[in-house]
Amino acid sequence: MTTIRKASQGDEAYVAKTWVESLVDVGFDWPTANKQVDQLLDDPLTKALIACPPNDRRRILGFVVYAGRTLLYVCVRNQERRKGIATALLREAGLADATKPLLYVYDGPSAKWAKTMRPNAVKVSVMEHLQ
Repeated sequence: MTTIRKASQGDEAYVAKTWVESLVDVGFDWPTANKQVDQLLDDPLTKALIACPPNDRRRILGFVVYAGRTLLYVCVRNQERRKGIATALLREAGLADATKPLLYVYDGPSAKWAKTMRPNAVKVSVMEHLQ
């Protein structure tokens, strides 16, 4: 069983570090990845949800970062995958309904999910999203 909660300030460093490392892994340089993640996390429309065990709200199993109908990033720890955590996060964020439009900003694991589960998902650039 997993609990979904709103991200707290104490979660931000882990979320940012994980996100930046993921972008670097797919070819971004560190300065660009840091700048984009900082811009997106600082945007007042950005929200994040955390998945954690019900008895340990500090242990992060996964998280989703989103703004309205735009999926910014979703991540689940390798050993916690295939347990429905990403689906639960996306459902709680209001992004799981396939009848509603979905935008996403990065190619990578989040985009693979978006393209597979939501063939009508549309990619937008970070700059388009922030405007």
